Formats: sequence, C-alpha cells, structure tokens
Amino acid sequence: MSTNNDPNKRYEVLFSMLEIYNEQVRDLLSKDNPKGGLNVRQNPKLGMFYVEGLKKVPVGSYSEIEKRMEQGNFTNKCNLL
Repeated sequence: MSTNNDPNKRYEVLFSMLEIYNEQVRDLLSKDNPKGGLNVRQNPKLGMFYVEGLKKVPVGSYSEIEKRMEQGNFTNKCNLL
C-alpha cells in the first residue's frame, strides 16, 4: 500500500453491500428495498455498471468497514428468517 503525504489531496472511501438472489438485487445496508429489487444500469459514456439507489456510506477506517459488513450480514440473516 502506498502513502501520499500531499496535503492538497483528499480521499473519500464509500462502502456499499448488496446481495443478488433469484435475479434480484438487494441493498444490505438499507431497510427499504423495492419489491422486485434494485435495477442494475450501465453508464453509456463510461461503460461502467452501477446499481440504482444503492446506499453508499462514507467510511474512515477499516473498523468502520467491518462494522458496516456486520450490519449487512445481520440484515441478510434477518431476511432469511
């Protein structure tokens, strides 16, 4: 991992977590998922795929990422019951 000590550069790390099950995409960080799942789209200019409405949470450390992963796993387990 490289480091950059340039004080003029800023970084933002966003975390999302999704599940694809039975051809439906669900946001594991959101309590509200539309019936039928979220839509996967492609940006025609960039050619990149993205999920419409997927929650993006800013994180500042690895421990915050772990916390969000636990949240997503808990949401997934609750939906299985």
